[in-house]
Order: sequence, then C-alpha cells, then structure tokens
Amino acid sequence: MKHLEDMPCFECDGTLRVEYQIFNKNVLEKSYVVENVPVHKCDVCGDEVLSSAACRYIEDQLPQRPRRGPRRIKSN
Repeated sequence: MKHLEDMPCFECDGTLRVEYQIFNKNVLEKSYVVENVPVHKCDVCGDEVLSSAACRYIEDQLPQRPRRGPRRIKSN
C-alpha cells in the first residue's frame, strides 16, 4: 500500500492521522474480519475516512463473490 500521510480534516480544523484498525464486514450472511486497515482519523472531532487504497485492501481480503452471467433481455 502506498505511503499514507496526515492531512487536514474535512469537518474541522483538526488533522487526519493514520490509524490501523480492525474492520468487520458481512458478506452473504457470513462475517469476516480484516485486520490492519489504514483509517484516517481526526484528532479533534473523531471523523474517520477510508482511502480508496484502504477500500481495495479490504476487498482483496474478502473471498470472491460468484459472478452472475450476462443478463438477457426478453424480446416480446
């Protein structure tokens, strides 16, 4: 994952600092735990932001969902 830096908070005058947290995700009625997810958390208001890299990391840790075939359009 790319180097993560501190940045200004979008909600207040605080600073978003990187923390590594545990992320719980339910997929198809099954619960999964992903550890070491980088989250930007504000040191003033507590707002949390996931970067696109963190979202990709979470998706990579989850099992692949079965893909459906192409949808067919019924002709009348």
